[in-house]
Amino acid sequence: MEPKFDFYEVVSILPCDAAPGRLWGTCGVVVGRACGDGGWEYGIQAFADDNCCWQLEERCLRTEGRKMSRDDVYTGDVMGVRVDPATGRGSPRT
Repeated sequence: MEPKFDFYEVVSILPCDAAPGRLWGTCGVVVGRACGDGGWEYGIQAFADDNCCWQLEERCLRTEGRKMSRDDVYTGDVMGVRVDPATGRGSPRT
């Protein structure tokens, strides 16, 4: 089964139980995708939610008919992370 949406494709978020109502009808961009037992799911960077990323099924999305470039999505900024070997938890390097 082929994915319906491509990386960096702009999509609108449809009313569905997986997305909060405040996102319904807003747009985002596909930044990840994975196929599981239930079909394709997508990582959506939602423009209206402080650029949070949501995991949504195909049924929750509709194409807007345009794509962004990778450079539009990722700034190239990096952040160092320190990992506590005892707990495995990460935190930003200072």
